[in-house]
Amino acid sequence: MTTRVTAAVLAAGFLAAAGCSSGSGGPSAPNLGGAPAVAFSGQGGATANALVLTLQGSDDRTATFNLELRNPSQAVTGAAVELRFDPGTLSLSGAAAGGAAAGGIARAAVVPGEPGRVIAVFARRDLTSGHGGAGVLGTITLTLGAGSYSNVITLDSATSSLFGVGGAPLSGERFAGGTLTVTAS
Repeated sequence: MTTRVTAAVLAAGFLAAAGCSSGSGGPSAPNLGGAPAVAFSGQGGATANALVLTLQGSDDRTATFNLELRNPSQAVTGAAVELRFDPGTLSLSGAAAGGAAAGGIARAAVVPGEPGRVIAVFARRDLTSGHGGAGVLGTITLTLGAGSYSNVITLDSATSSLFGVGGAPLSGERFAGGTLTVTAS
């Protein structure tokens, strides 16, 4: 019998791990000789999803993505999400809390032995009130590999969770990633 570790299960460990680093193991930060053209197209209908990955911006070495709350069923105090991507062209650089996390915490780490699988946790410091409606829960920054490529970035709905007031998991919420396209200059 195989046991699959989910983002929600790992959330407690990441929250407790003081100084959790944003490891990589993927491509090193290349000097791409000028900023590449970076585009991102989201998956599915954004209105049907509670947490959506969107491109905030990019430079010659990194792309930063917002984890945007859209239409969650209840006020949100945090999330534990699992991102997957091809580690041959992308690697984790870091994570930061967004405005919807109200000055809270953000931790992200590569799953050991799986460089294309990242677990990220975002949480408000005060779990007695949550963020209702739209807002940026946090950001994930990925280091870009050299060259031109497309890379699908998924937010795994089966292993990711949003949390409501008191830290209770919200059920039935949907997540959407997308496809990152990088064209070298």
